[in-house]
Amino acid sequence: MNTDLKNFALAWMRIALMALVPVMFTAFVALPQALGRHPGEPCPITACAEQQAHMS
Repeated sequence: MNTDLKNFALAWMRIALMALVPVMFTAFVALPQALGRHPGEPCPITACAEQQAHMS
């Protein structure tokens, strides 16, 4: 592989990875912590009745 192409690919991958880190943190850490459960998990009936219908 050409050295310039390799340097470009590595720089691009670093930027793409650093752009995905905040998205992954929000999706897998911040939202489940705010909701008290993962978004796809069913919640107990009593917990759903106590929570508001939306997050805004």
